[in-house]
Amino acid sequence: MRDYRGKRVDTGEWVQGYYKLCGHLVGTIEEDIYPTITPFNQYGYIVDPATIGQCTGIFGDFIKGEPKPGDNILRSFIYEGDIVEPVLTDGIHEGFSWGRQVVVFDRGAFCLKDRRGLITPMCNYSVNVKFKVLGNVYDNPELWEGAADA
Repeated sequence: MRDYRGKRVDTGEWVQGYYKLCGHLVGTIEEDIYPTITPFNQYGYIVDPATIGQCTGIFGDFIKGEPKPGDNILRSFIYEGDIVEPVLTDGIHEGFSWGRQVVVFDRGAFCLKDRRGLITPMCNYSVNVKFKVLGNVYDNPELWEGAADA
C-alpha cells in the first residue's frame, strides 16, 4: 500500500496514511465527494486535495536554518510538494548544491523541478547525494517563490 500525506481540513494538521475518495451515493449520482487520508489502523480524515502528496520512499534530512555541529537532524521520508536541496557528499565536491527544487510526480517517476521548470528524475542523482528538506510548498511557499537560486 502506498503512503500519502495531506493536511486536515478541520485542524490544518498533517496526517499520513493511505488515500481514498469518500462520498455519498444518491441514486446513481455521487454527491459530496471528498478526499481522505486514513492513518493505518485509524479512521480517515478529510484533507485539502491540494496538499495531498505521495511518499517517494527516499529519505531526506529535515533541517531548520543552517545546521550547526551537534544539531539533531531528523531523517524522514520525502513527499511530493517538499522543497529539497540536493547536496553532493562524495568527498571531492563536498557540499555542492543544485539549489532549491520541489518534488513532483511526472511521467511515472518522482522528479525534482527547479525554478526554471527543468524536471529531473530523482533516480538520476547518484548515491553520493543527500537531500536536505527545507519545507514544503504548502506551509513554506516563501522558500519556493522567493528562491533566488536555480
